[in-house]
Amino acid sequence: MQRFDAKRNQNFVSDALSEKVQATLAAVKHLPQEKISLESSLAELGLDSLDTITLLFELEKHFHVSISDDQVRSLRTVRDIVEGVRRLTTGATLDSAVLDSAKPAG
Repeated sequence: MQRFDAKRNQNFVSDALSEKVQATLAAVKHLPQEKISLESSLAELGLDSLDTITLLFELEKHFHVSISDDQVRSLRTVRDIVEGVRRLTTGATLDSAVLDSAKPAG
């Protein structure tokens, strides 16, 4: 019998969340998913305001979260979106997720 590994399970959830965000973004922008990394900036992917609204609407619907306009303005990278959605699904705010991801490691 395999023991439950909370860290591995959390990594699986994060990987699944990253995959969903990247797949949704790929569908919205009609890009191959492998062209989208967590470090990709939304600007370099060519997201305009309509693309951003479409992307966030799909993510809100899928993950049952609500992202405010103020929160949207703080998103710069795919990782920001992934971390923001992860935080929202656990009850934290998107702003704190973006701020935490901007902190230097260590």
